[in-house]
Parts: sequence; C-alpha cells; structure tokens
Amino acid sequence: MALLKTEYLQETVKELHLMVDLWQKVRDFLKIARSNEPITKEHEAEFLRVKSEGSKYHRILKRKLTDKETRIKKLDFPYDNMIEILRGSISIAHLRGLPEADQKKLQSDWHKTFIGLCTVAGAYEFLSSDQINLARAAKRTKERTGLLGKVTGVFRRGKK
Repeated sequence: MALLKTEYLQETVKELHLMVDLWQKVRDFLKIARSNEPITKEHEAEFLRVKSEGSKYHRILKRKLTDKETRIKKLDFPYDNMIEILRGSISIAHLRGLPEADQKKLQSDWHKTFIGLCTVAGAYEFLSSDQINLARAAKRTKERTGLLGKVTGVFRRGKK
C-alpha cells in the first residue's frame, strides 16, 4: 500500500463520519418500526432522505476503501450488509410489518455493520491525525524487523 496523503485521509474521515451519522439515523428508524409510535409522513420522508444519502456515501466509501491503490485490507466492514439493509427497507411501515425474526436479524446486521464502520472510521481518523509520525514509525518498524531477522538467524545457527 502506498503512503496515503493527509488530504485523502481527512476527506475519507469526513465521509466516514457522515456515514456513521446516517447509519445511526437508520437505527432510529428501525426503533420506530419496532415501537408502537405512530409513523408520520415526516418520518417516512426523512427515512427516504437518509436511505438516499446512505446509498450515496456507501458508493463513495466502497469505491475508496476497496480501491487497490488505497485499500487497507484489515479495514473492511460489511459493505454488502449495509446496502442490503438500505435497499431492502422500503419504508418504516414496511419494516414494521416484517416478522419478529426478520426484524431481529435486521437489528443484528445493522449492529455488525455499525461496529465495522466505527472501527474503520476510528482507524482512518488515527491515520489522518499524524501522518509524519506514522511514516517514521513505519521506517523504524522496517529497520527493527530487519534487525530481528538477523538476530533470529544467529539463534538458529547456534541451535544447529
């Protein structure tokens, strides 16, 4: 992986934070669907807006975070779960009509995706916070790894 530019990392952090906020709003609508609270036209309109924005940022982030040049392999989250939830949630009323088992699975999938999304957002936030020290740390790690290889080679020769 190439060293990511600070501007790219900061832009990605902003997009990830927007997605986290939108994803939390999706959870709020899932809660409304599971409650006895009346569903208003305003709720449904806001839900559609959140779904639309969520789909937009899903596309942006999936493209960025899976690109071969900028991908950090350990920082993937369940992209497919996210888009399935967004596409499969037609309306709050539709969600309310789902069987209890489907609603629980939806909650579970939402939660798994949220944990992965927050992990990725936190990692990118960390990476964007101190790029210079990160480069120095990578250099030191390489140097120490090379030294460690030499030391372990000595021990191996001593055991023969």
